[in-house]
Amino acid sequence: MKFYSQLNEKEKGIAKDILFVVIIFVLLALIDLELAIFVTVICAAVLIIRRIILQLNPDHGKNKKVIYNGKQLSVPQNTEIFELKDYASFEKLNKYAEALRFISLPPTILIIRFYRQIQIDKASAVIMSKVVKRLSEMEVRTVFSDIDVTIFNQLEYHDILHIIGGENLFSSIEDALKV
Repeated sequence: MKFYSQLNEKEKGIAKDILFVVIIFVLLALIDLELAIFVTVICAAVLIIRRIILQLNPDHGKNKKVIYNGKQLSVPQNTEIFELKDYASFEKLNKYAEALRFISLPPTILIIRFYRQIQIDKASAVIMSKVVKRLSEMEVRTVFSDIDVTIFNQLEYHDILHIIGGENLFSSIEDALKV
C-alpha cells in the first residue's frame, strides 16, 4: 500500500483500471475462460478509450466551473469545453473528436474556446472544418467562444465560416454557455 500512495493521480487511475480488469478476468475465469477473455478485452478497450479522452481533455465529463471576468459560470449537463491554447491544441482537438465517436453518450454541445490569441494557419483551419463536420455527423453541436475580430477574420480568410455557421460563434464563454 505504501507504493500506491507514492503514485500521482494519473498513475493511480491507471492502477485502478488494471486492478478492475484483473478482478473481472479472475471472476469470469471461474465461470468460463472464453467469456473471461472476451469481457476483459472489451472492458480494457473501454478503459483505454476513457484514458485517451481524459488525456486529450482532462475536464471531460466533470461538472466544470469556468471563471470569466471574475464570475464563476457553470457548464450545463451534456456540454463539454475544449480549450485551444496553442498550435498543438488543434491536433489534440482532432484526436478528441475522433475519440468521442467511441463513447456511448457524447456531449450534445462541444464549446471550442480560443483561450489565447492564436494564429490560425491553413492546416489548423482544415482540422477545425473536419472536426465540425465529424461532430455534426454525431449530432454534436460545435460552438466557438472567445471569438474576437482577429480570429473571426482568420476564419473568414480560410473560408470555414460557412462550415461553422455564424450562429455558432460567440465573443465570450458566458454567451456560448447560454446555448
